[in-house]
Amino acid sequence: MPDERIFLLHSDNSERSKLSHFLESTGLTVSKFARLKELSDELKLKIPSLVILRADTKEYNIPQVVREIKSSPDYIPVLLICPAAESEAEKIFSSSGADSFITLPIRRTAFISQVNLMLDIRRLKSEVTSLRDEVNKLKIFLTKAQGMEPITNFYNFEFFKKILSIELKRAQRYNFPLSIMVCFIDNYGEICEKLKESEKNSLILNISMLIRQNIRDLDIPVYYKEGHIMIVMPHTSIEGAVTLAERIRTKVIGYKPESEAIKRITLSIGVADRGRSENISFFDMCKGALLSLEKAIKDGGNRVAIPDLT
Repeated sequence: MPDERIFLLHSDNSERSKLSHFLESTGLTVSKFARLKELSDELKLKIPSLVILRADTKEYNIPQVVREIKSSPDYIPVLLICPAAESEAEKIFSSSGADSFITLPIRRTAFISQVNLMLDIRRLKSEVTSLRDEVNKLKIFLTKAQGMEPITNFYNFEFFKKILSIELKRAQRYNFPLSIMVCFIDNYGEICEKLKESEKNSLILNISMLIRQNIRDLDIPVYYKEGHIMIVMPHTSIEGAVTLAERIRTKVIGYKPESEAIKRITLSIGVADRGRSENISFFDMCKGALLSLEKAIKDGGNRVAIPDLT
């Protein structure tokens, strides 16, 4: 069994010593705290297997303390020691956000059984999380092997190079228009600093879904790199590409981010087409779109730009 460390917060010295003795007699390691600040400071340094709190106290706000503990990226169960009256205990527990509670007076056998059960649940959750991570890694590997980017389910850039090269040859051979656009989430770096990894992935996914909903089945979306999405648009002139880009830009303005830390999302979009040249390369088309994007960003963002006519 891995080392299990219990954090015990109880201001009564006698009761704290008794509960600690119960736990240590079963081989558990206990860190004892008389004041909330001591517990908070230790939580910044170590992740316990379980936190036990005295609930019949006015020395701290129980829901607030539980929220602090639960803010950890790791799952930390919380056990409350509640008053003897069942109705009062239920009331405290239901509003606390804790995982379980036990009422006074504390009996050793019941207490140890409750603690062991919560530790078992934590171990199982940890194993499930580990297994889920392994499954997600496998999914990402398989998705990339198929030429797809795992978050958006768009094609990745390596696959995109093959697609655009093929479409470019077809367009040149049969003389039909071909355009690409590059969409960039304005202030992407600053936005990411305000979001957790899961929130950032959710944002990218939602923006990707908005884009997919507003392009044709014929168009090919590609996740280019962080904050950038490219779209290949066969049989589309530069004018048609600008119209589509403006529609996407407007739709994204209307999107309401899930995180309260972000007020609004906007896109800068660069558009380019193959023009009349018979010899334009994959590199030339990408360069044209990226230069247009750079122009849109320099002009203040939240706009669509096309290559300068020379």
